[in-house]
Amino acid sequence: MIMLDNVKIIQDVFSLYELSLAVGNSLDTDENCRYFLNTLASRKGLSFTAIWIRSGADAVTGSYHLLYALPTHRVEETLTDEDHYILQRLQDVPYFSLDSEHSDFSRVVQEKNINTGVYGIF
Repeated sequence: MIMLDNVKIIQDVFSLYELSLAVGNSLDTDENCRYFLNTLASRKGLSFTAIWIRSGADAVTGSYHLLYALPTHRVEETLTDEDHYILQRLQDVPYFSLDSEHSDFSRVVQEKNINTGVYGIF
């Protein structure tokens, strides 16, 4: 069991290294986002990844808009209101996850045709 844990740790460190290389190879935001999200999805077996950025100057409140997502055909929402469930949760913790068994799962869904799965948000 300890050997398996060590392998997982090494894989995670390698993934972080690979992700660090994914950003900064270009000045093109779309290219950097695409490479970063493709790398993250392939290393972690994710079916959807997205990067959202805060709209407006206020660092605490405000809405977020979708900067980039893969695959793009899953995108439904491109703007998140400041009172959205995700943003409320992130005020208390830097990241969280929940699965489709969680009572708030439907409040998190921002993509098309998602009924089951797990969300990891940070």
